[in-house]
Amino acid sequence: MPGREDTQTAGPAATEIQQSAESVTKLLRDPAQSASQKLDFASKLWHGSKVFIPGKQELILEWISSELFNGIKKNLKVSKRVGEAPHLNLPHWKLFAEVIGKFAELKARQEVATFSSTASLGTRTYTVKARLMDVFVALLDDLRNLLTTEITSEEGEAVLGLLQTAHECFSRLVSSLPEVLRPTLELLISLAQSSSQFFVISSPTTGGNPCAPVAAQYLESVLAMLTKAFHQYPNQKKVFTLFITNLLDPFLALRQQILALPGDTIPQAQHGHILGLLRALIRDALFHKEHMPEFVAVLHQLSESQAGVPTEKLAYPKQLFDHLRAMISGNDDVPEWISSSLPLLFELFIESSRAHLKVRFTAASPSFNLFHQFYAMVAERAPSSSDATTSELAYLSMSVDLLRQCHTLDVYRATNDNESKKQRNYFEALNRMLLAMAMQLPASNHCSLFRGLNALLLLDHTVLETNLSELWRFILSPSPEARREAVNLCCELVRTFTKSRQLDVLIESCLASVRSHHIDQDARTASSVTFCSAECLAELSSSVAALLPAQTIGIMQTLRGILLEHYLPAASHEPPTKKRKTKQAGGAGNAGRPSPELPILLLCQVLQHARISEGQRTTANAIVDELHSAFIVPVLASINEQEAAVPGAGLFTGLYLQLTLLKYSPTDYWSNNMDTAAVQRMVLAFSKVKLEPRVMYLKSEIVLCHLDRVASTTVDPLTVSGCQKLAQGILTDLADMPTNYQAIWDGRVNALSEENECVGRWTSVVNHLPAVSRLVDQKDLKIVVNQLLDTLDVAQEASLARHTLKSVTADLLKSALFYELDNIKSALVPELVTRMSAPLLAALPSSAIHEGIATLAALKNNTSFLGDARSKFLSIFGPDAHTRIKVSSSAFLKTLPYLQFLHIFPTTYFDPLIRDVIIRMVSLLELTGFRGLLLSSDSKKQQIGLQFGSICRNICIRFLTDREDKALSLLGPSVLIHLIRSLERYAVCERKLAAAAVPNATQFLGQAARATLAMETLLILRAWRMAPKSSGGASPHEFLAIIFREVASMADGAHRLQVAIHLLRPTVEWFEVKRKRAEKIGDGDKSTIAAEIKVGDGLVQEFLDGFEESVLRVLQDIATASEPGAEGAEIVDMTTSGAERALLAFEVYRLVLAFYKSNGSPKVAVYLALLASLVAGSIRTLTEWSLTTSVDQSLRSAYSLLAVNFLATFAMNIRDIRPAVDPTAMKSLAQLIGYIMDTAPTGSDAILTAEEAMKRLVSDSSKPQYLDLVAYAVDVLERAPAAMSAVALVATDGRTPSPIKIVEIIMAGDNQEVGRTIVRRVLPNVIIKLAQVLQVTTSVSCVLDILRMFTRAASDKYLTLRHSDIGLMFGGIAAVLSGSSNLASALPSPSEIEESDPTPESVVEIFNALYRLLLALLRFRKELVVQAIAPLGAVIKDLLLCFRVRTRNVDPRSMRGKGGGATLSGVHIETTPSLARYAPLPPECASDLARVLVALSQKSLLTSQTDQLAASASASASTQPSAVTTSAAATVKPFTKHAPFLLSAVLQIQISPRPLAPEAKHELMDGIYALLDLCGDHGREAVLAASDPHGGARPLLKATVAEWEQHHRYHGKV
Repeated sequence: MPGREDTQTAGPAATEIQQSAESVTKLLRDPAQSASQKLDFASKLWHGSKVFIPGKQELILEWISSELFNGIKKNLKVSKRVGEAPHLNLPHWKLFAEVIGKFAELKARQEVATFSSTASLGTRTYTVKARLMDVFVALLDDLRNLLTTEITSEEGEAVLGLLQTAHECFSRLVSSLPEVLRPTLELLISLAQSSSQFFVISSPTTGGNPCAPVAAQYLESVLAMLTKAFHQYPNQKKVFTLFITNLLDPFLALRQQILALPGDTIPQAQHGHILGLLRALIRDALFHKEHMPEFVAVLHQLSESQAGVPTEKLAYPKQLFDHLRAMISGNDDVPEWISSSLPLLFELFIESSRAHLKVRFTAASPSFNLFHQFYAMVAERAPSSSDATTSELAYLSMSVDLLRQCHTLDVYRATNDNESKKQRNYFEALNRMLLAMAMQLPASNHCSLFRGLNALLLLDHTVLETNLSELWRFILSPSPEARREAVNLCCELVRTFTKSRQLDVLIESCLASVRSHHIDQDARTASSVTFCSAECLAELSSSVAALLPAQTIGIMQTLRGILLEHYLPAASHEPPTKKRKTKQAGGAGNAGRPSPELPILLLCQVLQHARISEGQRTTANAIVDELHSAFIVPVLASINEQEAAVPGAGLFTGLYLQLTLLKYSPTDYWSNNMDTAAVQRMVLAFSKVKLEPRVMYLKSEIVLCHLDRVASTTVDPLTVSGCQKLAQGILTDLADMPTNYQAIWDGRVNALSEENECVGRWTSVVNHLPAVSRLVDQKDLKIVVNQLLDTLDVAQEASLARHTLKSVTADLLKSALFYELDNIKSALVPELVTRMSAPLLAALPSSAIHEGIATLAALKNNTSFLGDARSKFLSIFGPDAHTRIKVSSSAFLKTLPYLQFLHIFPTTYFDPLIRDVIIRMVSLLELTGFRGLLLSSDSKKQQIGLQFGSICRNICIRFLTDREDKALSLLGPSVLIHLIRSLERYAVCERKLAAAAVPNATQFLGQAARATLAMETLLILRAWRMAPKSSGGASPHEFLAIIFREVASMADGAHRLQVAIHLLRPTVEWFEVKRKRAEKIGDGDKSTIAAEIKVGDGLVQEFLDGFEESVLRVLQDIATASEPGAEGAEIVDMTTSGAERALLAFEVYRLVLAFYKSNGSPKVAVYLALLASLVAGSIRTLTEWSLTTSVDQSLRSAYSLLAVNFLATFAMNIRDIRPAVDPTAMKSLAQLIGYIMDTAPTGSDAILTAEEAMKRLVSDSSKPQYLDLVAYAVDVLERAPAAMSAVALVATDGRTPSPIKIVEIIMAGDNQEVGRTIVRRVLPNVIIKLAQVLQVTTSVSCVLDILRMFTRAASDKYLTLRHSDIGLMFGGIAAVLSGSSNLASALPSPSEIEESDPTPESVVEIFNALYRLLLALLRFRKELVVQAIAPLGAVIKDLLLCFRVRTRNVDPRSMRGKGGGATLSGVHIETTPSLARYAPLPPECASDLARVLVALSQKSLLTSQTDQLAASASASASTQPSAVTTSAAATVKPFTKHAPFLLSAVLQIQISPRPLAPEAKHELMDGIYALLDLCGDHGREAVLAASDPHGGARPLLKATVAEWEQHHRYHGKV
């Protein structure tokens, strides 16, 4: 009975509650009470614990269900708002969610009790009277109507909350309480309609609706439920009818809507899953396996009948065809989902037919028959006149898509049977129809036609071969809208005719069409045809490279004949021949002569990629000589006769042909037809006329090619008269040319213009730079150097094209040959130093400085002279020069490109003394420039300042590494102090830029910090190593003292701690090295080292006296605050920043502890006592935090990292801590490690540090501590129940659970006192639990770790395994490979993987882990595996399935001639292993599996006797058992009985529709040969006899045995 409080809260109904349960029911159904009052009463009744009513839970469930259902029956046609009805009221749904959650929990408990009880207990079923499916349908419909109206932001949030809660309820009902939901097929179809319509409304293609992800989850759940219902429904024809009537059109529209969604609307995995569900639903509903025979029969009747088939005989497919015709004809404006509907249905039909129909067809292929029917539906509405409507063009595009699907799905294959001939005739008719449409339609509408012709070409090129001349007229000069498709068609023509060895025919027909349509009358028009596009020329190049030499010569002869017959220039004193008569009346000379540019371009492309054999050299020489005399000589001779300002097109074609012959001629064209005098005459003649950019480039390239050949064939090219002048002329032209830094050039000569000519000329010079550098002096090389450095002055563009001035320079700097050009180096280094020092010169003008720079600019190879210049420069710019130089920030911006340029240079490029100059100069640039940039209000300048500092410091550390002996003299204490102080300013600037979302700020700061740390470490170590020597200025000890004082004087904070860490780390390293060295040397030198250590101890101790107090205070505050009831707990800065600062303080503490331990200081005990307090406090703090959710996640992560560092240091010093650690405390340490492993972010430093700490505890703990640690780890693992899906051992985020990780570390570890005896003792229990985990885990990393432990146990000679252990291992492997494995949820969906995508990395990792385990078992535990051959064979069979070709690559007709046994016809249902779904795996995996098969026939490296020896040996882990040999009869002969079954499995895979992939089969052959070795003659005969005589296995086996006998079988004697 309720108390006073319950009576007051219940209101007036409290008395009725006390009287009877009937009054409660009456009150809940009282119409006088409002919905909110009844809901409030029901909620209090549900949550009240003092009111007892029999069946209260069932009563509330029935009432809330009825309330939701009754709300949808009232005012069904009235549009409702949120909250106006119970089913639109969020509190109603929240109560409903609580109620069904409670019932789901009760049902789960009953099922667990039933499972664990030996008695047969029934499970209670919960039902309600209300139809809840109608509620969900009405909810989605009302919310959809609401979203179509104007709603406020509050209403939008209410809709989102309502949708989320309703989806939660629906998911709970589907998974746990389907009897409450009571779904029927009709209701599911209605719900699918409503959910799809709601998703379309809530997910516009523009994105931005917050309801879209929840709507997608809702839709995904409904589709999955509908799929299951369709599969289970007994009447599939009813499913077919209902689907066509209600769902086909909505699902097609929904699929198109999902494809058009922006990428961030819903998660990518969910996006692919919904599309996969839609695809499977359409396929299985329309083309179910029970319907396919009837469908095929009707399609055959339609194809065979000439007059058509009566509609009453169409039977099953009639409804689908009628619906599709109505769908197509009923839309004037064709939406996209209709355009893609028929191609999709055609693809799904083929997919279903290949899965469910027999392989052999007695008549025409049903796929082609369906294609014919679909195409006929669309062709009726294709455009028939020039004024085509938009819908007609859409139907044309749909027909083309069908045609392309016909090729993609491999429906047609050209053979000689009657059916193939009929199909070819049909395609020829389609070709004629498309060409006729091309005549009628405007050129802008040819895009779809070109795609259709491309599809016909791919189907059968002979269909287009007879109409090539008609085809060229459309695709040579298409409209801009259709040019892309025309180019694709041209490329496919080249590929196809290359395969058919008719490329010469294609080129000849193309040029004939060009001439017949007068496209070659204008050079520019001829070069703009699609056949000369960059894509077509690239395709032609690859095709020519694949031709045989004789075919290439044939193409060259064809082009030579065309050029001589139609394009040969007529001399002015000769009358034109009949072949060369012009068609234009009144033409004289060459006027009206067609341009030879197109055939010349094609010929040059062939020459560039031709492969000419020795037998074809004579023919090639004749062709080259004829082309030279007919085209090149007349063009060069006519240069002096040119009277016009710009020469004609013949000049370009002649020079282009000459350049191609010079570079790529199969003969020695250069030695036969060119010399320096001829080149000089050509250059002189060209200087008299104005040349277009293309001709100018060709002229320069010809000259440079000639100089390159001269330089490569002459010891000293300067002795060749005229070459130096030619090279100087090229560089002069380059210097005189105007520069356009924004110009882009794609590398084609034909694309050169006045805008990008500078890029082409610079590219030409760079390509021939080695020859040019040998021919000109330093003065002329400055042109190249200036051009190189000037291109670096340009601001970097967002996206660089292949050829810009800067990209050409970048490619030059990436070339290894550039750094070998000494002449360029001699000119580049002084110019670079001069430009970089320009800001310093401007800030401090002095004749001495100018003298020093002039000295550097005149550097030669005189070492003494270089040393004088270095000394003078270093004396002018001393280490303290930054205090006297004031440089503006704008001046520094000019040096940034040079610094980037210097940053990529290898340090060995510069002489050692020049490196010193660069170090000093770069350090001064940063010292004097960073302030002005960082303090600027312009964020762009601040970003450049960060980048500037990062580059400068990286340059300095790179050059200092090579000049470490000069580090202290080059960078004095003031420079190091600047490094220490400036890093904080950099950090402040980075935080401002990061807050403003400026890109790369954090990256630059990280680079600067790493370089600063390296420089500080180098300088400090160098100072310690040089002590007590003098470095000219301050002594090393004085250097260190200055730095220590600077750090001690800094303000207390995180930056001070960071600097102290950088300072102490090399210091501690030096002390450790010195003390180790003192232990190894004699007494004479030991006193010297002792004196050095004493002085160093004094310096460090002086620093620590004023520094360690602040560090210890931070840590003591944390230790005090962690104690229960500590008074100072409230003053501790327990925030994320406080935890990060404490982490820095602890790093300083750790270094100081290492320093004190190295010199034996008594402070070590104090430090270790504090360490124990820190560990104990962190355990208490994290234990309290684990019980609450109020702690911020960032603080939890930061403190976890701090705690695990405490623990790692504690583990390293566990033997030194006094009093000794209690063994029972090891449990708390292991719990802390496990907590951090489970809660820290995946891959974080905290997890890695926790693992290292655990390894230290395992190795360094005492025997009692180690025993307690092992007992705890095994106890945690063994306490978990068999069904571990409800415990922490099953990770939800993919990581390995901490108990597994801890056990792995213990199993791999070796304790110093105990060894591995305890590991041997607990190994059986561990294997049992790990095998159970493999059956339920959903974590890939967990599976990999367990398999790794199994492999280590199998390979370890010291560990003893039993037969049952081997069985458990194979059971775990079987669980991983099972098709119903829980691991499938953690792997990518196979439906989302495209054919070109690589195998998922996680799948390959699992396979590799399985391979290593199997190989270890066969090599080291083979005598135990003999007892488990059956599961081993099953595992190998599953792994063999991982190398089959993918499903969509298989055509059933490809199995003709291989037999049609029962396993290959009809419906074949198999349980695919989890890894086999991603077949084929990479060939490397197949090679690994072959090693496993080979290992079957090899002897074991260990036997059971080894275990006996190890058991009788000492308990020490160092026990090494003696080698024991074993006979082959014990470990090999048992496998001979099972090898035939494995060989039979390989054969069955090979004759199946999915054989092994060719690459995988090649790698597996060694393993297959090993199986044949094992089988013996009797086993091979048994496999042959058991094979189906009509299935194709017998000839395959015979061929394999023949190869084995020829290449593998051993024919000698043993």
